[in-house]
Amino acid sequence: MKFSRESLNKLNEMIKDKFSSIKESIPLLPRDLNEQSEVISHAWRDYCVGAGMNLGVIAGYETECRADLPPPGEALFLPEGVVRIRNIWGDKYVDIPEEFAIRALALGFLP
Repeated sequence: MKFSRESLNKLNEMIKDKFSSIKESIPLLPRDLNEQSEVISHAWRDYCVGAGMNLGVIAGYETECRADLPPPGEALFLPEGVVRIRNIWGDKYVDIPEEFAIRALALGFLP
């Protein structure tokens, strides 16, 4: 299936919303910013693994421009049936299986 730009944008927004809700649901973060980032990263990674998505880190993200990476903050449908969404900082991406993406778009939310 080919995803429209509108569908990719909607899926990207759902990922951003889910990340925000995970971040906000962590009640007592340590005061150290590095520790806060680590706690949030672990929570996000746990969610992705539990939901069946792959979270990847992009080494050398400042200069990386591979064809399989969308620009920071955008989404791309890959030929192998995966939607890849890159975070706004450009250092990480989430791979969402096509079937999962279709269900999320149909339901209007991520589990």
